[in-house]
Amino acid sequence: MGKKSHATPTGFATELNAYLRHVLDANGKQDLSGRWLAEVTDGARARDYWSALVKDERAMTSNDIDVLAETFGMSAFDFVRNARSLASSGDAPAPIVGAPDEDWGIAEDPGDELPQAAETPREPRA
Repeated sequence: MGKKSHATPTGFATELNAYLRHVLDANGKQDLSGRWLAEVTDGARARDYWSALVKDERAMTSNDIDVLAETFGMSAFDFVRNARSLASSGDAPAPIVGAPDEDWGIAEDPGDELPQAAETPREPRA
């Protein structure tokens, strides 16, 4: 069994957790339970683990940053950079997690063609 962070977040860790909440807000997920994060990360962490991060009760590990960054379609460096930007300016990019509605190109007459997946690959998980 691997080690988990039980450190109380301060400074930098609090900025990382605040950016996580910023991304959740942008996705309409103000849920403090951690259920949505457990789902979109394919169970990489338990619901209560994510909940502690969202509530700023636990400091993120570098592995947590990596999992979240991959889920949100960015590098771990971008996640940290965005967290710092949010802390210093009050604004930062917030990716939308999940496939947009335009992923399916359906002809006006459903008999003309079958739905096709978007040509552009999507990096964030749904």
